[in-house]
Amino acid sequence: MKTPVAILLTTALLMAGTAQARKVRTRLPAVKKESGETAMARGSQAISTLCETCAEGYSLADVAFSGYDKKNGADKESFFVVNKSDRTLTGLTLFITYLTVDSVQLHKRRVSVDCEVPPGGRYKVDIRSWDTQKSFHYYLSDAPRRKRSTPYIVYFDPITIYLRYKD
Repeated sequence: MKTPVAILLTTALLMAGTAQARKVRTRLPAVKKESGETAMARGSQAISTLCETCAEGYSLADVAFSGYDKKNGADKESFFVVNKSDRTLTGLTLFITYLTVDSVQLHKRRVSVDCEVPPGGRYKVDIRSWDTQKSFHYYLSDAPRRKRSTPYIVYFDPITIYLRYKD
């Protein structure tokens, strides 16, 4: 059994420790809710086919790509998405394939884009470049004057487009 002195000593030590304690964060951090639904999918129909008679007459051919550019020293590459449908394009997922000018594949990646492109409209997309070492340039872009750079070409292959339902 503990003596009153031992109890007082234990209490004094506990009190001394709490007086010098650090401030403890009592607020819990906010938790991000993942719904599994992207902004481009909300209120939109996903089209993943080239079939002209499927998906209410819409297909992957309702989107086109133009104006690709990436200079040798650029951190970003850009291109335009053209909406050829009669509904608003709210997003797309595509593969971009990078090839040398003699058709040897350098890289291939999947890109998802949230956008708001009205019917017949055009949207400029800027994405981080695949060329982190900055040793390649798009064959139609200006070649660097002092640094050696390999030209390449690109192909766009849409996987899914999202078209907003008509009101």
